[in-house]
Amino acid sequence: FGNCTRLKKVTIGDSSTDFELTTIGDRAFEGCTALEEVYIGNGVKSIGNSAFSGTTLKTLTLGNSITNIYDSAFCNCENLQNVTIPDSVISIGQNAFYNCKRLATVTLGNGLKTIGGAAFYGCVSLTEIEIPSSVKTISDALYSTGMGYSGTFGNCTRLKKVTIGDSSTDIELTTIGSRAFDGCTALEEVYIGNNVSGIGDSAFSGCQNIKNVYYLGTESNWANVNVGSSNDSLTNATMHYS
Repeated sequence: FGNCTRLKKVTIGDSSTDFELTTIGDRAFEGCTALEEVYIGNGVKSIGNSAFSGTTLKTLTLGNSITNIYDSAFCNCENLQNVTIPDSVISIGQNAFYNCKRLATVTLGNGLKTIGGAAFYGCVSLTEIEIPSSVKTISDALYSTGMGYSGTFGNCTRLKKVTIGDSSTDIELTTIGSRAFDGCTALEEVYIGNNVSGIGDSAFSGCQNIKNVYYLGTESNWANVNVGSSNDSLTNATMHYS
């Protein structure tokens, strides 16, 4: 359906019946410049690379059978305002929601394991993100010629609060990838789960407004966390321990 430039609404399956279609292929709706509303029902398991890239999507509903959102699936959907990732999703690919400039609310499901590099890079309307305890990997930044490095949540310039895991459940994540929050200039509060053992180089570079870091473990545990270079914004903030 690529370049169907007057297509405004797409409905794939419904909520009451498992749909036999399991995969939305690569670039399936890429370039549908009038597309505003997408409903993906139960039964669909994966959304392919660049499937909805560059559309004018405003409303997105994802069914509870999806397990994988692949690279650049919703890249440059600049009108998308909110997204709820169901608990069934285990992986969000690289650049999946890259440059979704109006994306103000993201809810990540409790089954999520991996968030790819630059997945939410440049989501400049996002003010808060909570990364569930199930997540194992916040990937390292991607490098591209002409663009340089793009971190997973890099340049989310209105992001004020980041929660990685919680105090009641041991987070599975052990390493926060390089440049993960690079350039989040409004960031003030960071909550870091008690199983995090490494913070990549420049993970919080350019986050000069961080005031408080809440580590959900003991002070002695924090002393064993390997904090990479160029994270002064994090290490100079006021530390709090459980």
